[in-house]
Amino acid sequence: MTMRTHLNDREHDKFREDPVNIGLSRVAVVGDFSGTFTDTGLSIGGLLTVIALNPTTWTALPATPLANRNTLCLQNRSGEGMYINFITSDTGAAYKGWFVPNNGVQNLKITQDIILYGKSETSNVSILVKELA
Repeated sequence: MTMRTHLNDREHDKFREDPVNIGLSRVAVVGDFSGTFTDTGLSIGGLLTVIALNPTTWTALPATPLANRNTLCLQNRSGEGMYINFITSDTGAAYKGWFVPNNGVQNLKITQDIILYGKSETSNVSILVKELA
């Protein structure tokens, strides 16, 4: 098919009537699409876990991940900041980790195979971890 010369005509040509939802339009997409596609968010189940953190030890968030997890959300309402990291080493540039302030939230698209660790800023605190599968 030859592309029409006027921009308005080209824009019009991008849309087709949706065969499933009669009366609605959809963008016409042409091409070969292949690969592995997975849902994210809640499709199997969820789990909320309160986790105690301290300022000296990296703690797994959570100790046992939810099976088939695809999302992890941290809610820090502990009264102080916390750090998250993918390692437990206390040396090098990643020592402090990613800072999550008090009343902060961190959302990650992350499977159960990836372990995330947390450490509080100055004292013993508790945070809430939400996992979705």
